[in-house]
Amino acid sequence: MDLNEVFLQDAAALFVLDADRHTHPLFAQLPVFQKAEFKQYTEDMRSAIQHESNPMDADLEKVLPGVHRWHQANNQEMQTLSTTVTDFIQEVRTAVKAIHEDSSQRNREAGRQLASSFLQVAKSLVSNEREHPNDPVTLDDFEFESFLPRTPTNDSPTDFSSNKPATYNMVHQHKTLADMWDEWHGIGKFHDSYGGIQGRENVHKSKWRKHINSAFFCRTKQCIFAIKVYADEKEIEIKAALELLQKEYTNCGCSVANMYRRFQTMGILEKKNSRGRTKLNN
Repeated sequence: MDLNEVFLQDAAALFVLDADRHTHPLFAQLPVFQKAEFKQYTEDMRSAIQHESNPMDADLEKVLPGVHRWHQANNQEMQTLSTTVTDFIQEVRTAVKAIHEDSSQRNREAGRQLASSFLQVAKSLVSNEREHPNDPVTLDDFEFESFLPRTPTNDSPTDFSSNKPATYNMVHQHKTLADMWDEWHGIGKFHDSYGGIQGRENVHKSKWRKHINSAFFCRTKQCIFAIKVYADEKEIEIKAALELLQKEYTNCGCSVANMYRRFQTMGILEKKNSRGRTKLNN
């Protein structure tokens, strides 16, 4: 009797879980499966399967107290992180798109300026042809620089009375000490309206060189000071001192750091750090 009940239960569950098995010859040949009682039993089985919990499924909270809450908290944090990452990616995409649009706008504006410049040249050519039909037109007749955008340079004039520092990038490695000296004082091919690095330092102090490595600047300053001390000790001109020291500078690989150490070895500069105490004479 118990085996028959198990058989009927499994058959009803099979009807619910796998409807395609209804056509099996077993269900067609046995009249019990055609009775209204079995059909009602099948519906009861369907309801039980859909709404009742499976006894084989263990409740995680009962088996491992606290683990379920920890698992839920982790899931919530992962969802929050996923949302944050998604928002960040969206912001990056928006920023890239804005940069691309800005770049396109700049390119279009540059194109319009260039077209306008060519148009002005063409108008000038036409005007010249009308006024002097027999005179040949050459490139020397036009100042093309007037049609091009102005690009700021290190020599651009600046109002020293303002607080805006004068931007300048120091040469990292000079081939000669003479070039280092000229750049520091703003003479020769390094001439500008500021008086070189020394002029900027006098006006703006350290504000103008926030983008420059402080160790490189200080070593260059010490080397300039050492050159002057060397010239004073030898009682010679700066130019002659630069020529005499050029061999040492070349042996140092034209390196400011190595030349700084060489001046220390020669006894011109103190081996202890004297930054903040040594000042150049203006």
